[in-house]
Amino acid sequence: MSVEKAKSKKTNKKASPVVTEKVKQTPIELFKGFASKSLYFGLGLGSYIFDPAELNKQISFKKSLSDNLSNLVNSAIDRGQKLEKEQFDRLMRFEREQLNRIKELINARRVQMSLPQAKLEEKIEEVIAGLDLPTRQDIERINRRLDNLARQLARQNSETAKKKTGKEVDITQPASEQA
Repeated sequence: MSVEKAKSKKTNKKASPVVTEKVKQTPIELFKGFASKSLYFGLGLGSYIFDPAELNKQISFKKSLSDNLSNLVNSAIDRGQKLEKEQFDRLMRFEREQLNRIKELINARRVQMSLPQAKLEEKIEEVIAGLDLPTRQDIERINRRLDNLARQLARQNSETAKKKTGKEVDITQPASEQA
């Protein structure tokens, strides 16, 4: 005779059939679930130490010992799960804050590193200006002016040669080749 039938005969109540879904779990999954619940229970029970008023809410003199114990265990597991989630959220928030702080420090260092480079370029420009060296723009302007002067001189020379010889002189060729 099964235990359920024996209990039903003693209490003269009919045993209600217990319908449970059988989910096949590997031993490691069973152990993982048991270990997780145990950890949550331990965390939740530990939290009751810091909040005895909440513990008193879980215990009722109107309920049986097994109901009180079941209620206490379930509430301790729930509290443990909440504590874990809160701590995980705090940890993730702390991690994000630290990553942002590191990014800010790196960016600040980059700015600090770029300042000496800009100051160095500024000092080089001051030294060049102090040496009175011509700039690229100065040299290009002088070259354009020299080109203009060379064209004017060539024009004047060709006009002078034309007056002397009476024929047109090609100013792009040397005089020795024109003869």
